Amino acid sequence: MAGSSGRSTTNANCCAYYCLTCKRNGKVIECVRGTGAYSGRSSAPQATLQTQAPLHTQTFGNKKVSLQEFLKLKSPKFTGSDNSADPQSFLDGTLKALRALECSSERAVELATYKLEDMTNTWYETVLLGRLVGATPLTSDEFTKLLKNHFLSGSLIKKYTRDFERLVQTPDMDVSTYNTKFCKLSIYAPYLVPTEEARVKRFVDGLVGRLYTGMAPQMKNLSYFDVVDLARKIENKGCDEHAASDLRECFRCGQLEHHLRDCPQPPGNFNQASIQSVAPTQAVHNSSGATCTRNKG
Repeated sequence: MAGSSGRSTTNANCCAYYCLTCKRNGKVIECVRGTGAYSGRSSAPQATLQTQAPLHTQTFGNKKVSLQEFLKLKSPKFTGSDNSADPQSFLDGTLKALRALECSSERAVELATYKLEDMTNTWYETVLLGRLVGATPLTSDEFTKLLKNHFLSGSLIKKYTRDFERLVQTPDMDVSTYNTKFCKLSIYAPYLVPTEEARVKRFVDGLVGRLYTGMAPQMKNLSYFDVVDLARKIENKGCDEHAASDLRECFRCGQLEHHLRDCPQPPGNFNQASIQSVAPTQAVHNSSGATCTRNKG
């Protein structure tokens, strides 16, 4: 059944896996829906799964998105030729868009691999050659693990792991930014956050100032999502309290706890410079250590 090219065919125009010829002829959709019967395992090494590329369940729909719909997204291509390139960027840009289209998980892989070129395309053909006869199509999670395991360099993994180990919220970093960095970097060091409880503890331990004080007693009873949400609320409350303090400043003398109409200073002491020092928008630090931007004029 297999030809000299090493692939089995379902008819003259269709092969059981992605190939360079079929890509050029636009037969991608038919190819990936072949019988899955291959002539045997390739002698080339198959990518192995490692803990550095953890599985993160992706939420997809059940829609069979067409190739034309996918190409309209103008998602990035991935060649694998640059060792400093993180395949996660390709995955984020491609799979996120396909999830938004409610594409099915298996169909998402079919379309995403259409964007693989050069080294990555050759690698993917090798992966498919190494799969068992009649194997089910790769899911998006399986594809993600295989791609990252093979094309994410060891130096990048070490760098991201170190970055995650050292990650803490800084005074100029709000909770949303801290959460984004935490989620992205934790992918590369799953052994540091093996459970939900460990993830929550590490996130809370990295918070600044009164955010940590407010969160620490409650974190054992909260999920990661709830912890992030509560941290944002505490942060926003701190900003609101600072804003209320600003509104109590007198525009004449700059003192707190009274307004201009109640100022004990005579009008003759009114200093135009005092308004100029108060009116512009200023970035201030609240008691949590996060930066709040308020207009005091």
